Amino acid sequence: MWTPHTRLPQKRYEAIVMFTDVVGFSRVMHEDEENAIIKLEKIRRLIERHHANSNGRIIQYYGDGCLSVFDNAADALHCAIAIQGQSRKQEILPLRIGIHGGDIVEKDGAIYGDVVNIAARVEAAGAEGVILVSNFVRQKAKGAFDFMELGRRLFKNIDAPVVIHAVRHAMTNLPPSKTSSPLQRAASQLLRFASMMLA
Repeated sequence: MWTPHTRLPQKRYEAIVMFTDVVGFSRVMHEDEENAIIKLEKIRRLIERHHANSNGRIIQYYGDGCLSVFDNAADALHCAIAIQGQSRKQEILPLRIGIHGGDIVEKDGAIYGDVVNIAARVEAAGAEGVILVSNFVRQKAKGAFDFMELGRRLFKNIDAPVVIHAVRHAMTNLPPSKTSSPLQRAASQLLRFASMMLA
């Protein structure tokens, strides 16, 4: 009989891991805590809705971020693009998303492994409104996805460099603006990011 204290068996399997994070949430909290919490709840409902639509599974929320897994790259990319698009359209909070894949270990509802660590670093290397993916995800992707390769990046505590790609679809869906748009800011940050890549 299962009880809350029952330890679930450990299992290893291949998965696509996605990290979603709010950009500048500490600043938003500092300016207006109540409004920031309301917006964060809206983001979480948005994340949950699109994960349900894309067969994704949320592993956990951590502060203003979310860790989730998918069975395949196409589902993860469709989910990420939908989340970014709706977040911008509704002007809730700026997000960055990082996706990687490979073998993970799941135990007691948590996931472990280099894949998780790399996915977190890919997300952290991104910019507002951008979806970054590893070469693993790029190669596994099926469907009408357009990528911009940014080169190789060395991450702390990861032995081999990781080839990073930006999802063009997520960037070009932004509406035009005469002022500095999220797309312009994202493109500028991506150029700075690319300049730090290994040749």
